[in-house]
Amino acid sequence: MPLTPNRSEFPELLLLETLSSLVTKSLVQALDDPIDPAEPEYSMLEIIRSFGAEQLASHGDELVLRKRHLDHFTAMSARWSEALSTPKRDVRLAQFDREYPNLHAALDWAVLSGNRTAGLRLVAALWVYWDWRGFHAEGARWSDAVLALGGESDPALLAKALYAGSAIAFMQANYARSMELAEACLAAAEASGDEQAIARGLVALGNSTYDLGQLDRSNDIYTRALAMSRAGKNEQALQVSLVNLGYVSYQLARFDAAAELFREAIALESGTGRSAAASWARVGAAQTHHQLGELDAAEAELRDIIEMQRSADTGQLAAALTALSAVLRALGRHADAEPLIREAVANRVERDERALLTDSLGELAAVALAAGAELDGVTLASAVASQRDRIGYGLPDRERLAQIATVESLRSRLDKDDFGRAWERGARMTIVEAVAFANQLELSGSEPVGRESEALAVLTPREREVVCLIIEGRTDREIAAALSITAGTASRHVANILHKLDVPNRSAAAAWAIRNGLT
Repeated sequence: MPLTPNRSEFPELLLLETLSSLVTKSLVQALDDPIDPAEPEYSMLEIIRSFGAEQLASHGDELVLRKRHLDHFTAMSARWSEALSTPKRDVRLAQFDREYPNLHAALDWAVLSGNRTAGLRLVAALWVYWDWRGFHAEGARWSDAVLALGGESDPALLAKALYAGSAIAFMQANYARSMELAEACLAAAEASGDEQAIARGLVALGNSTYDLGQLDRSNDIYTRALAMSRAGKNEQALQVSLVNLGYVSYQLARFDAAAELFREAIALESGTGRSAAASWARVGAAQTHHQLGELDAAEAELRDIIEMQRSADTGQLAAALTALSAVLRALGRHADAEPLIREAVANRVERDERALLTDSLGELAAVALAAGAELDGVTLASAVASQRDRIGYGLPDRERLAQIATVESLRSRLDKDDFGRAWERGARMTIVEAVAFANQLELSGSEPVGRESEALAVLTPREREVVCLIIEGRTDREIAAALSITAGTASRHVANILHKLDVPNRSAAAAWAIRNGLT
């Protein structure tokens, strides 16, 4: 005869029955997950959530539940983070977006409760997400808050979190802080005895010294990392070390040595796949061809990368397009560069890569200047500088100094009042307005992007429908009914729209839509 399972022995079954009962009573909503149907989503009305929180506190169960919540999202973030370097990256990024309020709450509780271990694990897992989404300033605040917590830590875990903090500071061009954390990372890694952690610490320190212009020191650090990677027979670590050392050799004008390092890194692609390091090795090889006067080879290499990325975009398509645009612009072929850099901007808007988007917009500003649209180029360059300051996304010193020199040259050559108005106009732009401005620029005889296409470049067709309903004052539930979707899906659309438009609330989103003709 069939046996009935004992619920006390199967807590998951008891949990499922309880959850099903709450759904039946409409106290919890079961939502379809458009990101991953295998992982259904559950939510509840805010009034019910508040009541539940009050009951938890009154019964003394709040701390237990907060600890479970922290443990769950700490483990989940580590699991999801591993997929950010795989073809599942876009799915995981979307899931991180959806769960970010929970992750924020977990970080907050880790800091408030002094749970340094959980905080370190969260920072180590989340820094790649922060980097992809351009949340560098926020990531730096959380990293600093967690690292400031007292208590003993596993040296290997501490090294991972210090690496994360150093990488975020590096992306902000806060090289003093990046160097400080990188040195601490290497010390913790050496204390752990974990050679992979030591190699990672060397990479962090090498990155900081590289962009501080300490190329000889960076060369020594990357050379040590390369030797450790070879000894450890870790192809991924070896490939990264080869690429890093290749770029140091490139900056030191040792182009033959750089070409050899990039070639070896590319040769590892059969084992590592189409990784970011492999793509950067190809970009480096193309730039080295350029410096050696092999211009046809440089262009051909970059076009090959672009074609590979178009067939299976691993996140490097826009980087390759931006690099090729810069090469063609340097060769005086700004008309050929323009469609490439416009595609790069569109790609990064689609992926919501806010920090990296400023790189491509900066290149488009340079193309505008080369095409003779100097005041428009000044406006876009100002918008880029303003956005980088706002999100804490910096530039390597050499690039920053080169841009300062370009701006000062334009300031001295153009009419003082015209320059000032163009610069001030760009400084007031949001990132969405900067993209719209870039799209309507008419360069080298091309047609500007129309107003409707500007909006579509920022929002998906469905999001555009949702914005129009927001203008009408519809609630999430009313939006759901109008579009035949669930209330949870409508809420996610609204959240995504606010994030994309970089506005604080629905009223601001409606104002943006009206201003851009989306009525």
